[in-house]
Formats: sequence, structure tokens, C-alpha cells
Amino acid sequence: MNILRFVIIICLISILSCNKNSNLNPAKTFFLYTSLNGYGGNKVVCFEVDGNGFIVNQQAFETNGLGGVDTNRYPPTRGIFASQGGLLIVQDKLIVVNPGSDDISIFSINKSTGSLNFINKFSSHGKRPVSISATQARYNFITNTTLTSDNFYHVLVANQFDYPLILDTGINKIYYPNKTYYQNLHVIEPLRNVSLFLLNAVTGEFQFVKTIESFENSQGGVEQVAFNNSGSQFAMSTNGIPHITSNPLDINLNDIKPSQVVVYNMSQSISNPNPAFNRQTYAEAGICNTVAFYWSPNDKFIYTTNANLVTEKNDNSVTTLQVLPSLKKIQNFSTANDYNVAACWIYVDPILQLVFVSSSNANAISVFKNDLNNGLIPINNAIGNDTYFITLPNNSQDNTELLSLDNFLFTLKSFSDYSILSFQISADGQLTKIDTKPVIQTPIKSKLAYNFLGLKGFKKE
Repeated sequence: MNILRFVIIICLISILSCNKNSNLNPAKTFFLYTSLNGYGGNKVVCFEVDGNGFIVNQQAFETNGLGGVDTNRYPPTRGIFASQGGLLIVQDKLIVVNPGSDDISIFSINKSTGSLNFINKFSSHGKRPVSISATQARYNFITNTTLTSDNFYHVLVANQFDYPLILDTGINKIYYPNKTYYQNLHVIEPLRNVSLFLLNAVTGEFQFVKTIESFENSQGGVEQVAFNNSGSQFAMSTNGIPHITSNPLDINLNDIKPSQVVVYNMSQSISNPNPAFNRQTYAEAGICNTVAFYWSPNDKFIYTTNANLVTEKNDNSVTTLQVLPSLKKIQNFSTANDYNVAACWIYVDPILQLVFVSSSNANAISVFKNDLNNGLIPINNAIGNDTYFITLPNNSQDNTELLSLDNFLFTLKSFSDYSILSFQISADGQLTKIDTKPVIQTPIKSKLAYNFLGLKGFKKE
């Protein structure tokens, strides 16, 4: 009897060992969220990812707002627009932009199942909201009172308004939306702005506080807004006016209008009732379409991605801006072996101290090391001097936002091959593809029918 019992125990141990080896993290679950931002009704899609990085389930939830894609708009964007940060998770609330209806939807999250429950939607107080960011609030600028609860957050919303650009050269040159727009570049458009809101993370109530700044036509549109990690400052990037040609060598310095990166100090005190002060600006001729940026974990640097460059600035696909004592560029990098690779989206992993950059025209992801004192350190590619990058599956040049959780990296392919990809991240920053899944909530298969906005998630504890 004892011998039989011993054999059974050994067999059970062997079975458990085999299961452990075949499924390294069977209990771990990740939930990821993006918004479809297609034509018509907008949806948030939830992806469930298992402990080995495989996408195992998808759910979709109506935002009760509209996506911003419109295939009847002027080419080549067809209503597609560049931005980062269109979706946000605050405690157990998910906040998402609806660019087509100029409003913001708020959901409560069931963190056990990943499912969402719609709470309400609120005006963005501008046109075409594309990016949001939050930091904990200690002061209510509506009532001019101090907040003692940890459940209130200041939320910034970037309203892009439009996406002007110049297409082609010579007799084929076309000005979008029209030539008149370029005769009024100094006109300030009130609906092209960054606005501040107060969020009650318990109830989901979303109150408008004030518009921080509205931008003139020369800035094209606001691409992203983001608080730093401590909440003491926030930054925004603008698009400028890009010049898109079939031959990047023809991009004209006189045509494009440079992007701006603007940094504000953030007030949280009755002694300074203005929430934003001490405005600093960085802009450089020949650098345009600053789609995205990310604060370094210690708030010392801002890393930007720039998609439209004149040829002499081609090694500025990624730039490092030093924030203090003054806002200035201290580093610049290329991200692939070609002109006009369109480095657009960026993510900084604060644990791994790695920085990932998505370049859609190159169909590649570049990887940097993050040095908290000195900025970015390239991980050299074996061929040439460019930053290490991997070429993504398929030939569609449409990879967009990025997110890493644990040792996994996720990215979306958003303009023609509507899918989500997962990668294993090695200790030295190398990426190994794990899984690709089509986004099932994309029944329209034509090019530019969707433009996913936002990629956030969490690990189920």
C-alpha cells in the first residue's frame, strides 16, 4: 500500500512537472485595450493574452460615440491621422476618445474578466480628440479647494482638429485641405486645443476645467499630450504641416512647418490658481510630424518620434529632449536604413529600461536602452550603424502603438492588416515574435478603414 502510494505521488509530480514545462505561466493573464476608430460607431476591443504571450480571446464594447476615419476625406490620409495615447486606464476606469463625435467615453473595468461597462460620455471641448493623459489631483481648480481623496485625477485631452499637409511637388503639388488654409497660418483655431478636466475615478464623473491652450493653423494639429511621471509637468506635441512626396529627397524645407514640443509646469496649489505655467517650446526647422513622445521614468528627458523630415535631418527620426534647466535637443537617431522611415510611435518600459519605436514606413520596431542619466543608447544593428530593428511580418507598412508588460511587447497593425502582434523581449532587448491575431471586430477589409487609437493594459493579479 505504501509502495503504491509512493508511485502515485511520483506520477503526480511528473505530470505536474510536464504541465509546467509545456505551459510556463498557465495562471497569468493580461488584458489589452484599443479603440477601433473606424468609420461610424466606435468600439473598444479587449484582448486577453495568456502567460506565454498568446492572444486567446477578444471582446468588443460600444463607446456610444463615433470613430474618426472617413474614406471620403482628402487623400492620402482618408481621415487617418497620427497620434498617440487615445486610451487611458485610471484605477478601474477606462477612458477613450471618440474623434468622430468630439467626445470622451468612460467605462468601468471588471479586472477579473476584462469586460467593460459603459458609464457615460462627455464633450471633449474641441474637435477630433486624439490623446489623453492623467495625473492624481490634489487641487480642484473648479471650486478652488484642496482635494484630500486619492480618487480624483486631472485629465488632459488633446483635440487635433484637422490634419493639413502638402502632397507632391512642382505642378502636381496639392495643398490640403485647401490653398486658403495656407494663407491664414497664424489664425488661432479655438477647437484645436488642449483642455483640462477633473475625473472622479469612483463615479466616472468628468468635469471640464479650462482650455490650456489653442493653436494656430501652422501647427496643423495636436498629436499627443502627457503628464510626466510625477505630475509636476506635462508636455504636448503638434504636427506642424508635413510635405509628403513619392521621393523623400523632394521634401521642401520651405513647404513644411515644423512641429512643436511644448512643456508646462503643473500647478497643484491655491497659491498659483493657473494650472499651467512656465511654458517652454522646442521646434526645429526641417523636423515635422512629431507623432508621439514619452517621458523618461525619472522625468529628465522627453523622447520624441518624428515622421516627416527634410533629407539633412533624416537622422532625427528619434530625438532626446533634455527638460531642465531648459528644453533642448541633446540626441538624435535614425531608425532604419532609408529616408523617410516615419518613426511614429514610442513606448518606454520603466522596469526593463528599454525604449521601443515603431516605424510604419520601414515596417520595423527599433530598440534602445534607456540611460536615466544620459538618454538613449542605441542597440546596434548588425548591418550598418542604425539602431537595431526587426522587420515585422507581412509587407504592410502599418504598425502603430506599442505596449510592454512583463517581458512581452505588443503592437498593433492598423491601416490595412488589422491585427495585434506579441513578442518575447530578451534581456538584451532582442525581440522574438510569439503570436499574430487578426482583430475580429474589423469587418471592412479595405485599406484605411480603421485607425486604432490607444494601447493600454494590465496584468491580472
